Amino acid sequence: MKKFWILTVLCITLVGVLVGCGGKDTITPNQEDTFAIQEVKEAIDDYFRIFGSLKSSPYTMLEEIGLTVNVDRSYENQNNLTKFNDTKIKFTDFKDKILNYISEEQFKSKFENTYSEDDNTIYSNLKNVDGMLYVKETSSNGLATKVVDVSKIDDNKYTANVIIVDPEAIVDKAIEDYINTNNEHIYEFTIASYNGKCVIDTCEW
Repeated sequence: MKKFWILTVLCITLVGVLVGCGGKDTITPNQEDTFAIQEVKEAIDDYFRIFGSLKSSPYTMLEEIGLTVNVDRSYENQNNLTKFNDTKIKFTDFKDKILNYISEEQFKSKFENTYSEDDNTIYSNLKNVDGMLYVKETSSNGLATKVVDVSKIDDNKYTANVIIVDPEAIVDKAIEDYINTNNEHIYEFTIASYNGKCVIDTCEW
């Protein structure tokens, strides 16, 4: 009987150890230490590129993240800045794609908010209508961006030196020509992990 209780205690202890080890393998939302600085730079570069294109048009951003848009973009429709068009894209498919670049929390704050008709934010140009993604045209030229440098501040917090210019201003030259000019800005951001990929959790821009 004594041996039986000893074996029982050993089994319980072993199970506890295995469960504890299993817990260590769980991926946490902010496993920033697994990412090299180059991965972080690529993540924030993607972030500025995608949302810079959104300032131009939701259609441009959707193409940037690899979604095919099936919308009548005739001259008449492109000049209607109040009409929302069905992209024929499921909202969940849009979410799956964009989560390769931003955290779930940032997705909720940007794309699951209920915006009023008076809101001029670029995120109000996309909305979920009965599970489908609807977007409307914008009249902006968008922004061309390039991340020049990234520095780690603390834990999962970084700063990015970013060149941001109007695309029309760089028709005859490369965006690199704007390095060390007044077009360079510094932004603070934090990162998160999504399916093992570095994504942006928060950003001042």
